[in-house]
Amino acid sequence: MVSDEQINVMLWAATRYADFHSFVFESSYGAYWIQDQDSKTVLGQELISVNAQALKDLYNDDSEFRSYRYAQPRYATWEPIELIKIVHNYEYQACDNKNWADSNASRFCQALVRQLLQFVPGFENAPWGIDADTQPTIC
Repeated sequence: MVSDEQINVMLWAATRYADFHSFVFESSYGAYWIQDQDSKTVLGQELISVNAQALKDLYNDDSEFRSYRYAQPRYATWEPIELIKIVHNYEYQACDNKNWADSNASRFCQALVRQLLQFVPGFENAPWGIDADTQPTIC
């Protein structure tokens, strides 16, 4: 089960690396906007619940269900590559939820990684496509 701090960092990253400190992704019912503490709390609760349900589905353990309230992360210096790995850790912890594939948690993670990749050093200079004469640009 991931910590509240991990959820705080993931939600902080969503708006930190977004235009106008607002993050939007396609949810199961349309566009899902994250822009303030309340919307981070709502999505954070969903992330916690999906992770807890994964433990229940896998181990029949329902001891991890808890309430969540967003708080600023302890550190605000996380690099995009670290954040991508943090998201991968969450996905690993939550993917045993029987409804993972269709969950907003899964959709949020996918959208967040797509967004963060643009900020990984070298991404901007990497080729957009490759043809027979294209050479790697990052050594």
